[in-house]
Amino acid sequence: MKGTKEAMRVGGTFHLDCFKDEADRQLWLRTKDKSLVLWHADVQNKIPDQGLTNLGNVYFFTTAKLTNEWYLSLTTGAATAWAAGMTYAVPVYTESVAFAARPQCVFATSASNINTNSASVAVFTNTGTSETIYGVCLVGANAAGVTTPGDKAASGGVLFSYGLLAPAQPWISGNVINLTYS
Repeated sequence: MKGTKEAMRVGGTFHLDCFKDEADRQLWLRTKDKSLVLWHADVQNKIPDQGLTNLGNVYFFTTAKLTNEWYLSLTTGAATAWAAGMTYAVPVYTESVAFAARPQCVFATSASNINTNSASVAVFTNTGTSETIYGVCLVGANAAGVTTPGDKAASGGVLFSYGLLAPAQPWISGNVINLTYS
């Protein structure tokens, strides 16, 4: 008897839209006028070993899920390739600190095998430092520090996924980015 091979694919896509300012973002929300979007990127993510280990341990073992929620963030600096061994404490990227706090990634109930935060979009407002956005990440932890941009020390920190923009995109003071993950 021939066996069948089953596999589980874990991954997703980060969707980014950048606007000149909050007024343009609000107008876009009402009109969906594409001319208001400065740039758009769909970024396929990869899940490092730390994310896969966390997923397996929480789902198939007795490890408790994180006590805090998941958060999205933007990465800056020279583009750094994904590495399977990267972690929350030792990422291969520099995280942007041009926004007040990492926005929570609020996932809706899974439908058609997809989880997404599209009903609760993460919004980043650049509060003063012009940067180049090279990547995006999804992180979580068991401590309050997880909401702080650039934090690498939050207890139980997990880097679940990371993706690189190609090409990198400008993000200047006052710009606003909508970010969804699915």
